[in-house]
Amino acid sequence: MRYRKYCYHCKTYFETDDGCCPRCGSTLRFPPTASTQYELALNSLMMNEVKFSDEADPSRAIFRCQECGAILRGKHNAYEHVRGHGFETDVAVWAHLEELAEKLDDRTAILWSIGIRLRLTPPGQPRVEDLVTVGDVVWTDYSPEKGKVVKVDRYEVHGLPCYSIIYVPLDAKPFSNGRYRENDYCYLNELVAQDGRILHLYKTDESEVFYEKRQMILDAVL
Repeated sequence: MRYRKYCYHCKTYFETDDGCCPRCGSTLRFPPTASTQYELALNSLMMNEVKFSDEADPSRAIFRCQECGAILRGKHNAYEHVRGHGFETDVAVWAHLEELAEKLDDRTAILWSIGIRLRLTPPGQPRVEDLVTVGDVVWTDYSPEKGKVVKVDRYEVHGLPCYSIIYVPLDAKPFSNGRYRENDYCYLNELVAQDGRILHLYKTDESEVFYEKRQMILDAVL
């Protein structure tokens, strides 16, 4: 059985039926449920009471207990609730809590624990899956290398919808079953759309994904 796993060394997702990264050989893990940036900030905040933004207010943070599904407001309430399930160490407690973002307006949500703002696609605007489909070409502002989209995945982070664009190099050759080599697959993760642009979920990340529609490419060739 094949699983989509994450290499923390390459910071890339791979679909694989074994436990090793096809690029560097490191042990693959199941994908994180949130970005590394958030995990590091949250862990530091919870363990050391460090603030990463003037907007941070742990008493307003919203958590979902992954043991029973309860929605809890405030760091202290969430902590004590999970301890009631029998978890005693800080690591075990926070491992069983998922922080949910709170919507501020049609374009923005916030994680109160660390004060980081997140992007939302405003109502009526196209989503990532509306802007990019299989066969389109994508590239980023930090890498000019272009790739062909093979899949667009929708999922949730902090209770908010976001997307992964899975692509392969333009010169990649598929096997007879339509699949590609493991190291051909590349992933752009935690993406949202705003005003026709594809941006990262976290507003602290200013990277952008550019795209060219397959039909436009065909029209240019023809």
